[in-house]
Amino acid sequence: MYIQVKLKDIKILPYENQFVIMTSNINPKKKAIGIFKNNKIQKLKYQDYNPSKLIPRNLEQKMAIELLMDDSIPLVSLAGVAGVSKTLLQLSVSLDKIMQNDSKYKKIILVKPPVSLDKDFQTGFKKGDLFSKYINTLGSITSNLEVLKEDNYNRHMNGIRLLEGYIDQNLMEICSLEDLLGMSYNNCIILAEEMQLMTKENIFALLTRLGNSRIFINGDLCQSSRMIPKDPRDMGLFHTIDVFKDSVLSGHLKLETIQRSEFVSELYKVW
Repeated sequence: MYIQVKLKDIKILPYENQFVIMTSNINPKKKAIGIFKNNKIQKLKYQDYNPSKLIPRNLEQKMAIELLMDDSIPLVSLAGVAGVSKTLLQLSVSLDKIMQNDSKYKKIILVKPPVSLDKDFQTGFKKGDLFSKYINTLGSITSNLEVLKEDNYNRHMNGIRLLEGYIDQNLMEICSLEDLLGMSYNNCIILAEEMQLMTKENIFALLTRLGNSRIFINGDLCQSSRMIPKDPRDMGLFHTIDVFKDSVLSGHLKLETIQRSEFVSELYKVW
């Protein structure tokens, strides 16, 4: 048995690729979730899917996986405070995609602004190749690789060695934002981290590199940036979500449940 929901019954028309949670008038405990696509509410396709064997812990993670798995959406953004699993979800789907035998996606492009925590914390010029320069910056990737690749015996896997192995196999590539202009990314998934540190001009330059590929971006809209000190609406991440909010080519989700630890969850309550 099912009840058809008509658009005239919805008080606020959803954006494209926006999730809709419906509650039964007869039994409020019964709920259903759908996604608004092509002017109608559709059933989720991936609500029971576990990318890279990652089991979603709650409804918002299932919604994130739904957007990330949908190849008809080139741009997917996940926003939220530290510890809500933005990178873990995006990395798990990215790896799942490139490991499929019939996938058109051949590699993951890793993008992260090489910006220090504070202007007083500067390490200066870093010697070595691109891997050596960025390996500490990409700590969010290496730590989440350790989570995804932990074996059945819960033995620790070294994230740096894992990343190095993927790069050697040409399955991952580090993008230097300084050398971005002129590049074109095809048949890959761009995983762009901490995009609240990018200005509108910066992120526009990144998005124009997108060929026959997809881009997953994430960041914390509430996190202040030294690069954007006046108005958070000047953040590249905020602007991207705002201008693409009703596009069929994009999907956006804010994650709210902190998964990192009970301490971090408490920290956000008391700080």
